[in-house]
Amino acid sequence: MAVERAPSLRIRACLLVAVIGAPVPADAQEFRSRPVVSDIETIAIERVNEVRTELGLTTLAADPILTAIARAHSRDMLERDYLGHFDPEGAGPAERVGRGHRRLVGDVSENVWSAVVPESRGPAEVAGRIVDAMIASAGHRRNMLAPQLTHLGLGVDSAPSRLGGIEYRATQLFAAVEAYLEDAVPETLTRGRSVVFSPERPDGGRSDIELFDLWSPEEERVVFGPASLVLARLAGVPGRYRLRFYHPVGQDRYAVSSGPYIELE
Repeated sequence: MAVERAPSLRIRACLLVAVIGAPVPADAQEFRSRPVVSDIETIAIERVNEVRTELGLTTLAADPILTAIARAHSRDMLERDYLGHFDPEGAGPAERVGRGHRRLVGDVSENVWSAVVPESRGPAEVAGRIVDAMIASAGHRRNMLAPQLTHLGLGVDSAPSRLGGIEYRATQLFAAVEAYLEDAVPETLTRGRSVVFSPERPDGGRSDIELFDLWSPEEERVVFGPASLVLARLAGVPGRYRLRFYHPVGQDRYAVSSGPYIELE
């Protein structure tokens, strides 16, 4: 059986639009509760799809879980005063999605943005600045306009800046979704337990995924499988692994897409 890695989405460099680095004030949590942030997210997603439509590309469906993961990353960047795809502990977008989205099977990429904007600017202007900045940057534009994309999560966080104005972080989290699992995968699975996975295409139809395995990111090897999606009895050394799923791309050939992380005990 020949195995191919599904076409990957490359992580591009982050985008810095204005000076950052001022500490976040103590009242930032109260400020984030204002509805303006969700308005910015909604308008920015609409703008991304407008750009894709103008270029003859498919629009991206908003995934609320991806948006929650993107928003959490924007909040973390703001609170810990950094801008990047990897947090101070080294976790990147693929790991964040693997931990936080318990049903998604596919590949992800990410754009991040930061700016200090005058407080008088409304949601539409801030959203426009986010998307326009991505379009103007070759790497970010390539991420946003990748033809294989299917879904998007866009999360924004903000706080008053000590430099004056409002400091923003925004995260665009793109996904090329191969399937959604019918049931959310538990974070912990037990050796010897039989598992059943029921993947569905994003449009709700039956997926052609046939097999799964457990992949060790640290050792870069398969520790269990490939195995049937139905009643496979898990085995392997206890540890943290990533589920991967196999779908046929030709005679005796499979592409592999990533699923959630699990802890095997």
